[in-house]
Amino acid sequence: MFFYSVTFGGSLGLASTLPGYFHDQYAFDPVKAGYHTAACVFAGSLMRPLGGALADRIGGIRSLLVMYTVAAICIAAVGFNLPSASAALALFVIAMLSLGAGNGAVFQLVPQRFRREIGVMTGLIGMAGGIGGFCLTAGLGAIKQHTGDYQLGLWPLPPKLRPGQTFEGWQVERLLNETRQSLVYRVHDALGRAWLLKTLPPGRADEPQAGPALLLEEWFLRRVAGRHFPELPPLPQRQHLYYVQREYPGQTLAEHLHRHGPLALADWLELAPRLLRALGMLHRRNLLHRDIKPENLLWGEDGELRVLDFGLAYCPGLSRDEPHSLPGTPSYIAPEAFAGAAPGPQQDLYAAGVTLYHLLTGHYPYGEIEPFQHPRFGQPTPASRYRPDLPAWLDACLNRALATDPAQRYETAEQWLLDLEQGERRTLDERPRPLLENEPLKVWRGVALVSLLVNLALAVWLLA
Repeated sequence: MFFYSVTFGGSLGLASTLPGYFHDQYAFDPVKAGYHTAACVFAGSLMRPLGGALADRIGGIRSLLVMYTVAAICIAAVGFNLPSASAALALFVIAMLSLGAGNGAVFQLVPQRFRREIGVMTGLIGMAGGIGGFCLTAGLGAIKQHTGDYQLGLWPLPPKLRPGQTFEGWQVERLLNETRQSLVYRVHDALGRAWLLKTLPPGRADEPQAGPALLLEEWFLRRVAGRHFPELPPLPQRQHLYYVQREYPGQTLAEHLHRHGPLALADWLELAPRLLRALGMLHRRNLLHRDIKPENLLWGEDGELRVLDFGLAYCPGLSRDEPHSLPGTPSYIAPEAFAGAAPGPQQDLYAAGVTLYHLLTGHYPYGEIEPFQHPRFGQPTPASRYRPDLPAWLDACLNRALATDPAQRYETAEQWLLDLEQGERRTLDERPRPLLENEPLKVWRGVALVSLLVNLALAVWLLA
């Protein structure tokens, strides 16, 4: 049973895992990855009768030893992260040929060892093969989840890169940014296109979770590949701990706000739906960004809005937070997160609400919150107080997105997007806000003026 759990389980496990492997390691589209996997499975199936014939000639045990050795060598060679997809395919085909031949050899042994229990043993052997396939697939999946790659273990950190140096196929221009958390270099590919290479500083080399976290960040970006996120290239020559993403000319929305002030309403109405579509795509893939703010939104020269910096991104069931941690920027953190609520999509939507409010007004709905504060949330200041040109439906959209109670906010990005797209054609089901809530300063100034006039009239009447 053990022999068959290795041969058939190996074949089954590789057949389940290879499509994802070819997609992640060599950026194959699903169809191309499927064809490569089919070639490996077809090779393994063809070898079953030949494996049985070989076992008849030299013996089942000897043939299994040969097959195991060949398969182990091939799979170990693939583990060195080969730069060529063709070389990896060839090694997988040879490994599957060996495992397929091993399947035939196992069944040559059954009637020799269990003459009277052939039926029972055949069933047990089949069961063992299925269990072996499950264990291999689950093991490779666990390695991928915890390290970001199919190799067992992590790469070393890159050496300090110098301008003009060629590093694993990339031409280094210069170090762009150095913090305690990361190093970012600008590099160029063979076509001269600019990319950003992100790695860890030497001081974090001994942090056990730093390397997996960086590779998990890369995996998140690959999972949401699309127009609203940076492009990530395949890295066939990678032998160190880093990842690369495309650099786009443009400016962040924080830079635009600093240079030009709040957005014009037309620009805001163009960018807001793009942000919500990006968040909708993230949430449909069970990912949370957790640091939506103008600094992490790039308005490219091509007109696209792209979400940057997945360093705090979170996948329920996969990511872990340190106890008592509160990831994010305080002014953009949802009220329930301060109270210890678990991360959820509505917290991203709240951060998007603060971001869009800030881009429109230059202010924060609840005032700026410092890291050391324990904020108290009441009613957000209406955006129309700073922007009288806002239509009432848009003011109502922002108020709903910024509600203190998550139950009063939008449930999904798509729901909010629908309100934005149909805003002027539909009436939002919300009660009119009292004047005291909309314009409290004007109300109390009026009350004070009326009181003053009454007192003056009373004084004149008494003196008369």
